[in-house]
Amino acid sequence: MKKFFSLIASVSALVILAVSCGEKEPVIEYLEVNKNNISGTWSLKEWNGAALKEGSFLRMELIRDDGTFRITENLDSFEDIPRVVTGRYSLENYDEVYRAVAFFIFKYGRIDWLESNNEYWLERDAQLRTDFHITSGFQVEDMPRIKYKSKMKEYYQKVGLAVARYHLVDNLEGCLTFTKEAGYPVVVKPDNGVGASHTYKLSSDEELRQWFDRDCEPGVSYIMEEFVNAEVNSYDAIIDSKGEPMFETGNVTPMSIMDIVNEADNSIYY
Repeated sequence: MKKFFSLIASVSALVILAVSCGEKEPVIEYLEVNKNNISGTWSLKEWNGAALKEGSFLRMELIRDDGTFRITENLDSFEDIPRVVTGRYSLENYDEVYRAVAFFIFKYGRIDWLESNNEYWLERDAQLRTDFHITSGFQVEDMPRIKYKSKMKEYYQKVGLAVARYHLVDNLEGCLTFTKEAGYPVVVKPDNGVGASHTYKLSSDEELRQWFDRDCEPGVSYIMEEFVNAEVNSYDAIIDSKGEPMFETGNVTPMSIMDIVNEADNSIYY
């Protein structure tokens, strides 16, 4: 029987389909669970798509303030003598996450599928799949073309898509040379980043020098791109095993996310 592991819910991966305890008529709402709202008590309601047998339970209490958890369950023990497991959790600490997955495999068997459904954890997911030989998703070797904007461009070009000219930020002189070629404005952002955080639109040599002095963080790899004035169109799809889209959706965003973030403006899309 296949076992599904959800990293987004908790490092113990036992709350795959869960609702907060204490409701008379639980209503499952699909909320993106993250380290800021995961705190509380969670109850396992289904296992591999089937309801737990009567009298069986698994409850997990997550305490955000000190990063500890307490699991009480009777899934593999006598109903009247529940098993209690306590410990610490942190999805940022790979050693802790690795140990949690290893324990899950030891206790329940090999994992067939691991997915967080959250872009922030793509590299963490890939590392776990690689380390535990979970072949149903991206591996560590796939991450550069998935996470690094400079690496993505090669694959866009292979299918005939035009890409903005770019320069990997090295020093002020190199960036000034690029701006003479591409012209202003230019956009600077982390080569490996999520959303529009730490994204800057620079319109002159002076602003470029100010960015180097004030905002360029040591140790972060930045990419500088020519500015393209256009409407933003996004496309998302669920793909089957043969690469064919099973479900498709798209958004049109008249105002760029970068401007919305930097100018604290309203988000508009349809």
